[in-house]
Formats: sequence, structure tokens, C-alpha cells
Amino acid sequence: MIQTTNQMETTRDSFTRKLNNKLMKRQENANLIIKVLKKDGNITGHTYNALMNTIQYESTLYLRPSNWSHKGRSLKDYTYYIITILQLGGYSYKIGNDAPQGGQTGNYIKVTKKGKQFISDVIRYL
Repeated sequence: MIQTTNQMETTRDSFTRKLNNKLMKRQENANLIIKVLKKDGNITGHTYNALMNTIQYESTLYLRPSNWSHKGRSLKDYTYYIITILQLGGYSYKIGNDAPQGGQTGNYIKVTKKGKQFISDVIRYL
């Protein structure tokens, strides 16, 4: 079934509305250190950067939230933004590091299939 542009926008808007409602309710109840949503329900700029820069592998359930920027001069670690989004969505996760010397680029977040699909949906509808 081919969707028209208007139908796709309606689907996107309804998904965004549902996501915002779900996340806002949980954020109101939780005392979170990192703020991922603005008062109007949209995500913050840091959260947007975290979602766009998180590396996802299709064959595994691992997310890589750390990456190098500025031609390898600075390391950005978005681990806690991704964790907060998963917590607000109600998904389980495990944090680990598989670097030989324990460096920050070896950080990973192992999520369930539903959790990975949730993050993928959030990124797709941004």
C-alpha cells in the first residue's frame, strides 16, 4: 500500500503526539537529572544530537552512544540521553564496555528488540 504525503504526515503527527504524551507523563513522575523534553513536549537539542549520532547495528541489539567529532579531536558521549529515553519509554537495557583497555569509545547499551525498535521509531519520526 502506497501512502500519500498527507497520510504519511498524519501518521507521523499521530506517532509524535502519542510519544510525547507517553514521555511527558513519565517525565512528570520521575525526577530525572538529564532533561530530554522541553515543556511543550518536543525534545531538546542535546537529545536530538544524541539520537542522530548514536550508532545502531542492524544485526545486533547494541547501541553505540559515543563517537568522535571534529576530526577526532573530541569525544561526544550521549549514553545518559539514550538511557533516559529508554527509561521514559519503559524499556530495559544493560550498559557495558567492550574496549580492550576500557576506553569510552567501547561503551554500548544492549537493549531488547522492542527497545531498539522504539529508538529507531523515535529517530525516524524526528
